[in-house]
Amino acid sequence: MSNLVEDIRKKSDFDEKDCLFLDTNVWLYIYYGIYSERDRYFKKWYTDAFEKMLLCNCKIFVDFFVLSEFVNRFARLEYDRKMPPIKREPNRNNYKIFRKSSDGQNTAREIVININKILKTSKLCDLNYNFIFHA
Repeated sequence: MSNLVEDIRKKSDFDEKDCLFLDTNVWLYIYYGIYSERDRYFKKWYTDAFEKMLLCNCKIFVDFFVLSEFVNRFARLEYDRKMPPIKREPNRNNYKIFRKSSDGQNTAREIVININKILKTSKLCDLNYNFIFHA
């Protein structure tokens, strides 16, 4: 398996031999539905590419880091959308309040649905990250 990082917007064809690791941004463009006009361009590219991957029976992988980032980013996007800055400023605990609200609970359910979709179309893997820390 190649470790080549490639922008799928530039990939014209997929093959059943392809082993693909999709990052969080790709999953968000596929499963998070609310975007600005500018971002709809990316959503189209990624969803079209994803459909081609599925049609070609590509092996698609995801790991716990990506899933965790997907959960956190999805929740924050919904928080930002449903709690405008004017409501967020005075109280830094508003995110916790949001999570307990009906909007927050609905967001949590939506996240679970989307995580299940991701896991249904991909294989969970452990990339065995080797982190190098410099003092």
